[in-house]
Amino acid sequence: MATTMRVALVALVLVLAGTASAANRTTGVAISGDGVKTGDLTAHLRTVLEARDYEFSDEALSKDATNTIANCFVLDDVECAKGVFDARGKTDTLVYARTEQSKGKTGSVIFTLYWFEKGRSPNGERRACENCTPATWHTLVKEMLGRLQGRPAKRRVARRSEEKPSRTLPAILLASGVAAIAAGGVFLYYGSRGGPNDKFIYPDSTPVGIALAAVGGGATIGGTVLLIQAGGDSSDTVASLPGRSFVVSWTGRF
Repeated sequence: MATTMRVALVALVLVLAGTASAANRTTGVAISGDGVKTGDLTAHLRTVLEARDYEFSDEALSKDATNTIANCFVLDDVECAKGVFDARGKTDTLVYARTEQSKGKTGSVIFTLYWFEKGRSPNGERRACENCTPATWHTLVKEMLGRLQGRPAKRRVARRSEEKPSRTLPAILLASGVAAIAAGGVFLYYGSRGGPNDKFIYPDSTPVGIALAAVGGGATIGGTVLLIQAGGDSSDTVASLPGRSFVVSWTGRF
């Protein structure tokens, strides 16, 4: 009985220690660039990180250290950036974010995020935000951070109607098919004439009529099917972003 109690107490202590450790993870942000307002990006990142049980610090990295990390990434030197955070970072983890206006594209912003953990090489991702609005980049940044942390966010994509195919070609195909059937009927009629009262007979018309009727029938069926498809609805469904990949499925009715 005493042994069982001791084991239970040890297990409880370990669970509590693990919970405290998870709750005490500290983090902060370091931001450079002028793609979006620094205050807005900081506030959004803080909201996302605190929702994931991180203790946020406003003094995770000094301005000088932030500039040094930025210079490291200009040189594409990840180990340099890691060394700066390991030596000068004041938190367990850090989000480094850089934003910049896309050249030649009004309203487009490039987001570069790196996720740092002490003793580990940072993970980074770079994405463009086209026609960027606050709602758009809020979602983009949250998803990027989720992937860098290994916690992808599931994204619901609003259902939207896609542009329906043109009905012009199916209509032409259908009309051509009907015309071919009619012409085939005429040839078959003249090919069937051969009585004693028929002044003119056209025995070679029957094969031509059969061929025209067959082609016209196929064209009519094909045009009808294409017209039905052109009048149907098509929409995309939920897109899930597991890690760095995504899957989108379509459904339609006609």
